[in-house]
Amino acid sequence: MNKVIYPDRIAFNPPFLINEKSLIELDNIVEEGWKQYLAIQDENFKNELEEQVKKYPSLTKEKLESDLHRNYRYQPKKVIEIIFKSGNKLRSNSFQEAVKEPFAKNEIPIGFNYNIETYFNKMRISISEDKDSQLDVSVTPDNPTNIDVLYKLRQWSESIQSNRWIRIWREYSIFIWGVFAIFILLSTIPLSVKTDTYQETLTKQASEILKNGIDSSKINKSLELLLYNNYKIKPPGLKEDSSNNFIWYLTDLIFLIIAIIVSFPPRTYLGFGKGFNKIKYWRIWLKIISIYIPVSIVLPIVLNIISNILLIRT
Repeated sequence: MNKVIYPDRIAFNPPFLINEKSLIELDNIVEEGWKQYLAIQDENFKNELEEQVKKYPSLTKEKLESDLHRNYRYQPKKVIEIIFKSGNKLRSNSFQEAVKEPFAKNEIPIGFNYNIETYFNKMRISISEDKDSQLDVSVTPDNPTNIDVLYKLRQWSESIQSNRWIRIWREYSIFIWGVFAIFILLSTIPLSVKTDTYQETLTKQASEILKNGIDSSKINKSLELLLYNNYKIKPPGLKEDSSNNFIWYLTDLIFLIIAIIVSFPPRTYLGFGKGFNKIKYWRIWLKIISIYIPVSIVLPIVLNIISNILLIRT
């Protein structure tokens, strides 16, 4: 008979902005799994106690039960340790209890370790306080109860996961200044290779003279154009078109602003205490950025197109 092997651990990339509602949802999933774990342990304990009674008929059931509790079973554990930005930690039985702690109101929660353990089953959900702050979910062993628990925890984890572009931003933000340096170097090429727009103007004027024919009144003008063009001398009073240079400078400035923004990606916060305001701020800021960055990228392209159209018409 074939058996499907389920993974006992799943991980999700940061950042996470987890509001209080989602934390309570996690409490409910954990509590449901906790009750199932206790039911399994109680059932196994009763079965083993019956075996001990049959094996040692001379001993009372109360004695065997006491020995079994003391020597073979350890106390089931359900505890959550919340990590704050200040370095302080808070232990509680659930998020619902933790949010009521007066101490937590002045703290910024950035991670947690949720540990649930009985003799037969273990469950762990954690977000580390380091820069990676990955969400790790693990259950052991592989049994129907834990498969169901892991499925629900996976659904919860996916529901709180940030959009893909935010995760990419978080993962690759350390490379932004290298990209910016390369962009600046590349953008200096069209600025350093100066386009002689005045020569284009001279060429247009010469073409007009040739088109209409050279008569005695245009000999001086033709000679003047020939000398200016041959010796690459800019005629006095002739203005050059610097619109392309302006667009490049504008693009550099926009890229600099984007690089500064990208250098500070969001991190993980939990939605209680001062973390509530952090999440509120980041969600507003992310909406602004999601509009600003695309517009900033498209703007120089649009300005360049408009500049070329105006140049062609003139």
